[in-house]
Parts: sequence; C-alpha cells; structure tokens
Amino acid sequence: GAIPDNSETKLEAMEEVEAQDGMDVSVVLLVPSPGSLDVHVQLEESLPPVDRLMLRARDTDEGREQEFVVVTNADRTFTVGSLRPRSYTFLAWVKDAEPVQTEEIVLAPGETRRLDLTFRAGSTVSGRVLNKLTGKPVEGAQVRVYRYPEGEQMDVDPGPPAGIVGLSSAVSGADGAFEAKGLSRGKPLR
Repeated sequence: GAIPDNSETKLEAMEEVEAQDGMDVSVVLLVPSPGSLDVHVQLEESLPPVDRLMLRARDTDEGREQEFVVVTNADRTFTVGSLRPRSYTFLAWVKDAEPVQTEEIVLAPGETRRLDLTFRAGSTVSGRVLNKLTGKPVEGAQVRVYRYPEGEQMDVDPGPPAGIVGLSSAVSGADGAFEAKGLSRGKPLR
C-alpha cells in the first residue's frame, strides 16, 4: 500500500546508489506491516457497560505518544489497528472507572495481540463552584480532572495542556454543585 503524505515513518536507504548515464535505478523500500490490538474489557459490577475506550499508546522505543478513542465492535471488544511494530505501554480509561496502566507490550510486524483490561469503579470528587468575588454559586462551570505524571489535578478551565490525559469532567448545576467520577483511588488530587 501507499505511505500517506503525513506519515512519520522514517525510511532509510541501506546504501547509496549512483546512476550511470543511460542506467535506470529503482529503490525498493520495505516497510513493516502494522500490528493491531484486540482489546477485551472486564468491568467491575458497579460500572455501566461501555461503548468507547480511551487509550494512550506510548512508544517506549522512541518516547512518542498517540491517543485513540475506540468504539466497541459487535462482539463488545475493541480493536486498535495500524500500530507500528514497537514496544508500547498503554494507559486506558472508560467512563466512571479508574484508569489502567499496562506493562510493556512488544508488537511484531503484522501481529495482532490480545490485551485484557480490567476496570474498577473510580473515586468520586464532588463540591461546589463559587464565584471568588461574590461567593455565589456558578452554574455551567466545566470542572475537569487531568492525569499528570505526578498525580491527578482538578481545574475549572477550558481544557488540558498538550500531552495531558483528561480523566473526568462535570458541569456544575444551578447551586454550583458538581460530581466528577472515575478518579484513581489513593492518588493525590491537586
């Protein structure tokens, strides 16, 4: 198949070939076929069924990260395709559940690996958003919780900085009250 123009695949020639007058030179580059993941999700009984999975793939060979939002297949599994043959770790999360971090997984060219993820209900943080000057409740405030390398952080703002995982969000009601679910148990919240 063709390599898309926006591909970040590095192609390197093994040796330089110099064309002589009247000689045609062609170079064939072999690109390893991508691998895929067949993701099976197990949910704690208290969690509702999920139809989408958020997944952050970290290429441990090059340190690159890529995020996926994957919709369930007919058999209630998730498939992540077009992964470069590499070593990866994955951070996965679903609505109302604690995020799950995997051990390193090595994906060979053309290989499909099964990835089993078990999610348990996450912690909940609740509170009220009040106007700092008037002390009155703020209706419609977006409250978001992000996962940073050093822990989870709650902010009332428009969105996460680049490279930061959004774990949970809530909108405050008329009384300023909110409830954000799916946080990691026992992790600090800043």
